[in-house]
Amino acid sequence: MKKIFLAIGILLFILIVAAIVAPYFISADTLKKTLVEKIETETGRHITIDGKFQLKFFPVVEIAMDGVTLSNPPSYGDKHPLMTFKSIDVGVAVMPLLKGNIEIKKLVLDEPRINLHVSKEGIKNWQPPRPIAPPAPSVNQPPAASSARSVPLPHNLMLNDVKIADGTVTYEDESVKQQWNVQKMNAALSLSGMSSPFTVDASSEWNGKKIAIKGTLATLQSFLNQDGTKIDAEVTSDLLSLTVHGLINGIIYTGNAEVKSPSLKALAAWINPAGAPLQTPAKLALNLSSAMECSTFNCNLTNANLTLDNIQATGTAKVSQGEKVGERPQIDVNLTTGVLDFNPFLSQHADASNGLLSDAYAETGGRWSDKPMDLSALQAINGTASIVADGIVVNKITLGKTPLRAKLENGQLGINIVNADAYGGKGNITANVNAAAPMPTLESNTTLKGIQVQPLFKDAADMSRLSGTADIAFAVSSHGRSEKDFIGALGGNGQFALNNGAIEGVDLTNIIANKPGGGAQKTPITDMKGTFTIAQGVITNKDLTMTLPTLHVSGQGDVNLPAYNINYHLTPQVVQAAGQGSAAKQGIGVPVIVEGSLDKPSFRPDLNAVAQEALKNPQAFKDQLKNTRDSLKDGLKNPDAAKNLKNLLQGF
Repeated sequence: MKKIFLAIGILLFILIVAAIVAPYFISADTLKKTLVEKIETETGRHITIDGKFQLKFFPVVEIAMDGVTLSNPPSYGDKHPLMTFKSIDVGVAVMPLLKGNIEIKKLVLDEPRINLHVSKEGIKNWQPPRPIAPPAPSVNQPPAASSARSVPLPHNLMLNDVKIADGTVTYEDESVKQQWNVQKMNAALSLSGMSSPFTVDASSEWNGKKIAIKGTLATLQSFLNQDGTKIDAEVTSDLLSLTVHGLINGIIYTGNAEVKSPSLKALAAWINPAGAPLQTPAKLALNLSSAMECSTFNCNLTNANLTLDNIQATGTAKVSQGEKVGERPQIDVNLTTGVLDFNPFLSQHADASNGLLSDAYAETGGRWSDKPMDLSALQAINGTASIVADGIVVNKITLGKTPLRAKLENGQLGINIVNADAYGGKGNITANVNAAAPMPTLESNTTLKGIQVQPLFKDAADMSRLSGTADIAFAVSSHGRSEKDFIGALGGNGQFALNNGAIEGVDLTNIIANKPGGGAQKTPITDMKGTFTIAQGVITNKDLTMTLPTLHVSGQGDVNLPAYNINYHLTPQVVQAAGQGSAAKQGIGVPVIVEGSLDKPSFRPDLNAVAQEALKNPQAFKDQLKNTRDSLKDGLKNPDAAKNLKNLLQGF
């Protein structure tokens, strides 16, 4: 890109010199020929002037030319030349030159067209067609001084009517299939002297929307000398506002900046109309203010304040833009935030009456969504994040203070949550998503210690019968291109253990003793534990055990997530309390089949299993029947007993 401005600078410099000197000594045709030869020698490109070439004299020396074209490199072809101008008009006042000053009365570039092109082989049409080696220094020649302050300057420079009118810049990269264009470029530059403010007032159009740019440098002389120069600039459009106030020293900017956008979603669609839209119902309204230090490819933000819709954060950030076209930018952030409520950003989440799973299932008419998931955002940037949030909310799942670390590299996202406050206990979660693989993959490990299961199950599955303190651990993995694929390929394993719990809403002791219920009813659980495996989306448990004061429950079965149904056997068995010097006696275990849809399961006794057990060992069955009769006595005559037992089972 620097070579483009070099070519323009050479062109304008030669025009200015020619405008000052040449009219007094040579004809317009001779000057035109000399000008063309000089530019072709310096740039290695052809320049043609197909229209008029006029000279004017005192008090303003002016050169006006029409139909100016600067070609591509000779081997590149000129289907779209590097630059074209409808006209170029340069005028320089004569009298100020006697004092060593330059006063440009007019410099108008009318309808400039700049065509930047990268071939399939990666060759750029704005690069020099051949390397131009600097002359070798003499052996006795002292080393050249640093160029930092070697910019030759006139005694004074004034710009009066300096304009770009209706310009266009197009960019096409055939190697990565990328293109964009900026249209309707208009700019006006103003400078009353080298020690005076230099102002720019410009506008252009990008993808159908206007962009306005206004800026002021404190002095042009300090800027060209690469001294610290105060700069105030503002870029505005319907979807983006950027303001900077600070100092610029060469390519280094130090100061403050503020970025605002009413909708990052709309902004992304404007910048890249061909890209996939961001899959979120949120507007993503952005307001970011920060102290910053920036150079060509890097920017460091400190004391940053960020607002994104309802999320507020403070901290630091570093942004590094790759030097190669198409290279991913690197963004590293360190933030402290309030509660991160992700629900407004999710395209689907459960409402207040549904659990975590049923909403997605219901919306797809009994099936998981087979719409391809858009994970392209994970391949747009690389970066790391260290975030301490006051809380995290996803659907109804709520965590307390949460330290989170994340790393995104080449489409692979790793998340690590350590010692988060979770439902009265602590939670550790690691997750890895590979969006760069031919088939996106997910791996996750979760450990929850000392969790209060009643609020957790209420939020996760809208179930509040079970209470107690639990330890839960599970690992899952999956792959696929859609929600349906991921659920169908889900695999893993886990375990759980609950202590000091209860089944809320029913008092088994009262049922067995045939006592009327009263007040808050619940059945204490001494302990409950089990393990499970997951294969192709089917969760299988074979060893559920639960111990209550007068009841022992075992269970086994499957939860089929792809089909969204359950097939589970619970076997509650009455336990007769042990007397002095005697062991507890087991009553009849009547299996209960829980089956059907996950959101509306049915319960029925498995009497066939009871009959088969009786046939295997008739005497044992008689003993168990007697124990059950002794324990229950006439409790089942209570008209509410059957209903209460059903409620008990549903509580599981």
